[in-house]
Amino acid sequence: PENKIINLETNWNLISYLCNSTKNVSEIFSGIMNKVIVINGFESGVGGGARTYDPLLPEFSDLQELKPYHGYWVKMNESAVLDYNVVC
Repeated sequence: PENKIINLETNWNLISYLCNSTKNVSEIFSGIMNKVIVINGFESGVGGGARTYDPLLPEFSDLQELKPYHGYWVKMNESAVLDYNVVC
């Protein structure tokens, strides 16, 4: 898409990952991580399943990278703008 800006609202948001390569969760959300409560994703295949990133416990999170062609649930404590033009 031409517009790679996603307005995230307070509470749950289902978003597409719009970068062309895999990137670290903390890198993508670096400018707004203080507003993120949790990020959830899903991996298919052997060893797959639900994955979670908790910004308060990143070392215990099993979602460390976001991947092209995947969607993610992001829960926010306040609205914010995710600008893929800056982070991709």
